[in-house]
Amino acid sequence: MKDKNALVGIAFLLLGLLLSAGTGWLFSACPPTEEGKWMTCHWAGRAVIGNGIVLIVLAVLYLLISGRPVRAGISLAVILSGLYNIAVLNGLIELCKMPQMQCR
Repeated sequence: MKDKNALVGIAFLLLGLLLSAGTGWLFSACPPTEEGKWMTCHWAGRAVIGNGIVLIVLAVLYLLISGRPVRAGISLAVILSGLYNIAVLNGLIELCKMPQMQCR
């Protein structure tokens, strides 16, 4: 049972790392415009990075705390965090409409 819990915690940690580091460095959002302003996709990327950091914190808590009800609550928080990410990228923060843009 402990191995299963460790695998779940590590999966949560990897998910958070992929969201935060992946969005920040590997799949970064649009660069600033020529005037130095940021487009909406930049702010959507920042929201995803922040949510990835929240997932990392939840994963660490999941790995450190052994109580079953607390782990169930953390798992529920991870699900809600995932739904938040889906909402950010599907309309909560409206991305550009141009199909050739990087954020699409």
